[in-house]
Amino acid sequence: TALYAAQLAKHVYAFEPDPLAYKELEVNVNLNKHAGWSSRLSIYNKAIAANSGTIKLGSRKRGGDSMSSVLFADRETSWEIQAITLQQFIEDEKLQNEKLFIKMDIEGGEYELIPGLKPLFAQYDVDLYLSVHPFYLEESQAEVQAQDKENSLSKRVSQRLTFVKYQVKLLRALPFKYLYHINGRRLSPYKQILKAVVTGDFTHEIVATNTKWGGKY
Repeated sequence: TALYAAQLAKHVYAFEPDPLAYKELEVNVNLNKHAGWSSRLSIYNKAIAANSGTIKLGSRKRGGDSMSSVLFADRETSWEIQAITLQQFIEDEKLQNEKLFIKMDIEGGEYELIPGLKPLFAQYDVDLYLSVHPFYLEESQAEVQAQDKENSLSKRVSQRLTFVKYQVKLLRALPFKYLYHINGRRLSPYKQILKAVVTGDFTHEIVATNTKWGGKY
């Protein structure tokens, strides 16, 4: 994705905190170092996080499979990695006046990160393509509560309400005029919350923008 985007954008900054996946990315970038667009791509073995410093990232398997997440930080396969805030990175790279397109796919970490980015989204000229991982959130919640063997109706209701709360918090942190599915169809926040309540699911892709999508939608 980063290599493709570098052929289209003014500049691409790609963050890959999983050390195994980063090595593969680095090899791929080096194989294309003679391409004319290669100078427009910068890669970082770091994470974008709510706070700068060191955070822990874990994998359900052995890492390097694009599914490492802060939600699985307690797994056997895990790493401590350096993190930087998006605000700090924008300031360091002097991107404050640039048109920013952010593609975020962080395997459930969006539930922690996105709410803290609301002021940034409101401040800068941003379009956001967000991958959402409701099933990873459910899985991490189930593991936390696994020691409680009670399986009562009240417990299941409580789990569902917690799940819904996270989706509401995510949506409220997107101060954009328009929310779309990836096919250009308008996304209704109310329908998504109802979906979360009734089925325990939520949309997996959101395009958030202040520009109306072209075409019939």
